[in-house]
Amino acid sequence: MDRPELAGRLDVSTRTVRNDVERLRALGYPVHATRGAVGGYRLGAGAALPPLLLDDEEAVAVAVGLRSGASGFGGRHRGVLAACAGQAGTGPPVPAAATG
Repeated sequence: MDRPELAGRLDVSTRTVRNDVERLRALGYPVHATRGAVGGYRLGAGAALPPLLLDDEEAVAVAVGLRSGASGFGGRHRGVLAACAGQAGTGPPVPAAATG
């Protein structure tokens, strides 16, 4: 995805996208850039993520977000959402409404 398209989708400036890409690179994430008409940014494979550490309020916010967002996926990512919900300790599987 090119910088202007990414900036538009995130509702930020192209300068913010450039700065964020540089920050990701500084943190060790492989971000590949291709120039030209079909160029853009691509997050590369191989970056190791640190463990996710949440306090109680953050965990509840993640759980509510997963539950709220589940119905908008039309079932395409139900398994992923269910796994995330299980990891966040939200109890039962993602609602059936997410199956589309």
